[in-house]
Amino acid sequence: MGAVAALRRPLTDLAGVGPKRARQLSRYGLRTIGDLVYHLPFRYEDRRNVKTIAALVPDESVTIVAEIVHVRERWGRRGRRDRGVEMQVRDETGVARLVWFHHVPYLRDRWRSGMRASVYGRVEAGPRFVHPEIEPVAGEVEGDGDTKPEVTVRGHVLPVYGKPGGLGAGLMRRLAHSAVATFASALREALPAAVTARHGLLDVADALTHLHLPPDDADVAQLDAAATQAHRTLAFDELFCFQLGLASRRSAYRSDPGIAFGAPGALPRALRAHLPFALTAAQERVAAEIAADMAAALPMCRLVQGDVGSGKTVVAVLAALVALEAGYQVALMVPTEVLAEQHTDTCAELLRPLGLRPLLLTGGRTAADRRRVLEAIRAGEPALVVGTHALVQEGVVFPRLGLAIIDEQHRFGVLQRARFHAPHAPRGGARPDVLVMTATPIPRTLAMTVYGDLDVSYLDELPPGRLPVVTRVLSEVERHVAYDAVRQVVAAGRQAFVVLPVIESSATTGLRAATATAAELRGGALAGCRVALVHGRMQGPEKDEIMRSFKAGRVDVVVSTTVIEVGIDVPNATAIVVEHADRFGLAQLHQLRGRVGRGGGEGMCCLIASPTCAAGAIDRLRVLETVHDGFGIAEADLRIRGPGEFLGTRQAGLPEFRVASLLRDVHLVRAAREEADRHLAMLRGLGEAQRRRLVLEAVRRHGWADRIGLVGVG
Repeated sequence: MGAVAALRRPLTDLAGVGPKRARQLSRYGLRTIGDLVYHLPFRYEDRRNVKTIAALVPDESVTIVAEIVHVRERWGRRGRRDRGVEMQVRDETGVARLVWFHHVPYLRDRWRSGMRASVYGRVEAGPRFVHPEIEPVAGEVEGDGDTKPEVTVRGHVLPVYGKPGGLGAGLMRRLAHSAVATFASALREALPAAVTARHGLLDVADALTHLHLPPDDADVAQLDAAATQAHRTLAFDELFCFQLGLASRRSAYRSDPGIAFGAPGALPRALRAHLPFALTAAQERVAAEIAADMAAALPMCRLVQGDVGSGKTVVAVLAALVALEAGYQVALMVPTEVLAEQHTDTCAELLRPLGLRPLLLTGGRTAADRRRVLEAIRAGEPALVVGTHALVQEGVVFPRLGLAIIDEQHRFGVLQRARFHAPHAPRGGARPDVLVMTATPIPRTLAMTVYGDLDVSYLDELPPGRLPVVTRVLSEVERHVAYDAVRQVVAAGRQAFVVLPVIESSATTGLRAATATAAELRGGALAGCRVALVHGRMQGPEKDEIMRSFKAGRVDVVVSTTVIEVGIDVPNATAIVVEHADRFGLAQLHQLRGRVGRGGGEGMCCLIASPTCAAGAIDRLRVLETVHDGFGIAEADLRIRGPGEFLGTRQAGLPEFRVASLLRDVHLVRAAREEADRHLAMLRGLGEAQRRRLVLEAVRRHGWADRIGLVGVG
């Protein structure tokens, strides 16, 4: 049986798992043999310290092997509610007591006098063990008549598994061991032999066996730290299969014909000549990478990561001009109407000296205006069309789309990239190039996973003259300092943001909320200022109208949740206050403070910590007082919070690895990607059907096809 078929079998195919037990395991996310095989222990108990009862010393954790003298139910002061079980056990050197509070039927019915057991736990004076783990010695028959497998825990390193309620630790061990013993052999030679040799890896089946059934000479500290060769093997295998799926997607996309635009011509040169500033070295580098992609007869699929204010828009307009000059259409899609209008204004200013004018398509435009833009699109006129998701609604078809630019789409996942071009590529014709941009810096290793189907460029340099935002971390008692500063900003004719983590107050969280804070500020610290409220429960048009008023200067202070995090550009805003700043990640706070100081003046950011936050949280926030580089902050945030919290796993499409850790296994991610690319190149010598089968088998082995949709590869 193939590895994929074996791992996808239901747990009911495993001895000892009936429908009821399968339902229990399913609630814990364990549904298939593969789920159980890759359900690794979360810690290990070193039971090699086997002692006689006479040699027991209080406060040490040991194993004894003894005969049960008697089992009796014990009653506490509260009667039935306080009952438990007590056992007396003996070996050739003495007697000990074992005590459990609760678990009465399970222990009373399972154990009988005369049975021999291996007991593990912490010793108390007496000697006594409270709530020890107890297992039958191999070959013993339990009270239900079942003979246990010929595996003894005496003198072993014992794995401890996460388990659903109602299932004992011993049962989870037996099920996991049975699954590995029966099905791990299907994974022989799962990784290509050359890859295994190059990286000093084990056979995948041997690695699984080592972690579920550690040998007697295993290093428990290394097992607990997931630092063994077996852990490294399984992590590499998982990353390799995932990267192979991504490499296949890249390969499949680029096997379609693209548009060879040639080198940048007169329009890009004219834009450069009219710019009132020189491009940074980073902008020049990224523009050259994009130009090289667009000159090739393969579809471009590139991500540009740039810190707040790094100049992504100019780079994108340079790319757009290459397509426009070749007679193609360009679409620039952003998440909100305010951002669409903002981009339209920025692009119009850049393109005006060239005699070009961008078009705007959003759901909020008048019917006549929308009709005019749709007619221009349908006619195939070369134009830059800026819009929201209205650009991908039914009936909007670009007959000559050459470049699709997607801005601030970092919340979408690996497999939701490049969909924008699909409705617009003529059947059998050339695919448009795709350029994705984000102002959320993501560490390079993580980007290879989250954006693994894209080529990635980095704008890691700010334009000359852009001042870092002065950042201060304040305690609750210093809160007045922040709002005194906001009053001064407003008095000077500038504007400010106030950001809170929640919309409504809650007795359970104790957090300040946006709605209550807006009312409080209007009548207190910011009385006399024009204060508006924006949050995610508002309808889109209502939010957009408030932000338009803010940008036009009709509002002094916007109190908001994080809906203002992405892309809002109000050059006159120079101050931002974040309440309960310890509830936010560093990267998110960096994004928020990037909303101010964009008009040439110095920006100010006040981070107010929660009254009850830990000292460690304050230290974390203070990173922002001295570090202003988004990529450095992102690395720190990733280390502190982990990748799931850093991005928001569900929103970002971050895959949930079963063994690999994007923090622990940083060095393996790049190696796995390189090996996946090399392996895919080797497979190209095979017939298409065989190549597709081999790639799909590797991708499906870890469930990527089901869990995040890595299908259609090859």
